[in-house]
Amino acid sequence: MRCPACARRDTKQAGEPFGDEALAFARGLAFQREVDIEVETVDKNGNFLGNLFLPDKRNYGCLLLEAGLARLVQPMADRSTCAAELNASEAGAKKAGLKVWENYSAEEEEAARAAAKALAEANLDPTADEDKQVVELELTEIVNGAHFYAQVAGDTAVTALQEQLKQSCRANGVGPFEPKVGGYCCAKFTVDNEWYRAKVVSKNGKEFTVFFVDYGNQDVVPVERLKPLDPTLGPKELSPQALECKLAFLVAGNPSDQADGEDAAQSLMDLGGASR
Repeated sequence: MRCPACARRDTKQAGEPFGDEALAFARGLAFQREVDIEVETVDKNGNFLGNLFLPDKRNYGCLLLEAGLARLVQPMADRSTCAAELNASEAGAKKAGLKVWENYSAEEEEAARAAAKALAEANLDPTADEDKQVVELELTEIVNGAHFYAQVAGDTAVTALQEQLKQSCRANGVGPFEPKVGGYCCAKFTVDNEWYRAKVVSKNGKEFTVFFVDYGNQDVVPVERLKPLDPTLGPKELSPQALECKLAFLVAGNPSDQADGEDAAQSLMDLGGASR
C-alpha cells in the first residue's frame, strides 16, 4: 500500500494532502509500542513486504485503509495473505469518500484501468521496422544505468541558444535576484562558470538547487550566481534541449550504492559518454 507523503523538515519539502495526518495516525497507534510483523516476501531492492499487527492484534494496514489514509498497490496487494481484509477495508473508505478518496469516481477509475490495459496490450506487440525512428543522441547527464538525459547530436540550435544565453545572462540584472521555487532563471554552473537556463528545484537559506533544463544535471548555487532569464529565452518560447530517456524494460540501481548501480552507471558513461 502507499500513504501520501508527509512534509520533510530536512528539505523543507511540502507534503501531499493527508500526508501529515497519516504520519500522526502511525505515531498514535504504533510509535514506541511492541508490534508483530509478518514478512511475506522481499522485493528486488531488499525491502521486506508484509503485515504489521498492533498489540491488540489488529492489522495496522487495514486501519490505515479504513481511515482513507492509504491506497492499495495492485496487483501486489492481491498476493498478500490478508488480501481479502485489505481490499474490504479500502472498499469501505472508497464508498464513504474518506480522505484520499474524497474525489473518487468509480467511472473514472474504470476508464483509467481500461486505458492502461489497452496500452499494455499495445506495447506487447513489437514495433515494425518501418515504424521505428533512429535518432543520434549525445548524452549530457547520466542518472543511472538505464536513465539519462541527452541532446540531439549535431543540433546547431543548442549552440545558438548557448551563445544567446551568454550574452543575455551576463548583461541581465545587476542587483539581488531571488527566484521562486519552480521558476526559471539564469544560473552560473559551478564547474565551468558559464550561464545556463535553469529551473529552481528548492531553496535552503541563500542557496538554491537548480536543474539545468538543456543538460539534465543539477547544481547547488548561492543567490549571487542567479539572474533573471530573458522572457524570449523561456521554456515556452524555446523548449528544453535535454531529452529525458529511459531504456525500456530495464531497472538499474542507484549509482551511489557502491555496487551494481554504480557499475551500471559507469558502464553507460564509458560507452555513451557525457558532454558536460
